[in-house]
Amino acid sequence: MAGLHPLPTSNDPVLLRAGRRGCLLVHGFTGCPWEMRYLGERLHEADITANVVRLAGHGTSEADMEGVAWEDWYGSALAGLDALEEHTDEIVVVGQSMGALLALKLAAENPERVRGLVLLAPALVTATSWLPLAAPLIPFVLTAFGDRYRFVRKEGGSDIADEAARTAIPSYAATPLRSVVQLVRLQAHARRLLPQVRQPTLVIHSSQDHTCPIDNVGILQRELPGPVRTLVLRDSFHVVSVDKDRDLVAAEVAGFVSSGGVAAG
Repeated sequence: MAGLHPLPTSNDPVLLRAGRRGCLLVHGFTGCPWEMRYLGERLHEADITANVVRLAGHGTSEADMEGVAWEDWYGSALAGLDALEEHTDEIVVVGQSMGALLALKLAAENPERVRGLVLLAPALVTATSWLPLAAPLIPFVLTAFGDRYRFVRKEGGSDIADEAARTAIPSYAATPLRSVVQLVRLQAHARRLLPQVRQPTLVIHSSQDHTCPIDNVGILQRELPGPVRTLVLRDSFHVVSVDKDRDLVAAEVAGFVSSGGVAAG
């Protein structure tokens, strides 16, 4: 079901100031602030301050992403946490896909600053199961073939069921192959951090996600020592923040932040 509010028109990062509870919103791999602005605006309406960040190398051009390491993505998320902390008393980090991996790292390394987590379609593993094995070969492929395999185009666009959102989203149309190596390294790093994440966590994933399988939910349920609540969607695909269930996602996140989710920690 389509949301009751219009989709965003801006792709800029934004700090929407409201109450003393805050959310840091972190987009996904090759994604952009646009994919988190709808959620940020709904949280703002619920009196929650929302900081929608843009990760290094994202939201501009694919070429800008090539020379960026996963540590730079984390630096962007950490800077967003610093900025949000100036306006809030408690913070929940909301990460989508690869952004969920950065959210896990923020929680593990800043337990006194991050009160809770919301993981939207987390990307601990992807539907391309052989990717971790292939990633070490990518530098050799680029050396041998140069620009021929520099970028991999996304066939069919973003993994979104809602046609209007799939048409409107300004995420990258191609993936820099060098950046895939960074994603795989971040996945391995985040997986090692799971035993350190004790904050209450809400996991929202779709059973129809073609990018990151529902197996991610099971991994988090088994390996996170803190309390985990899950919501499995039926109508959305991967980018759940703007897909057919986007109003349900926004309501669940707002409820988690405003009530038991944070308090349970």
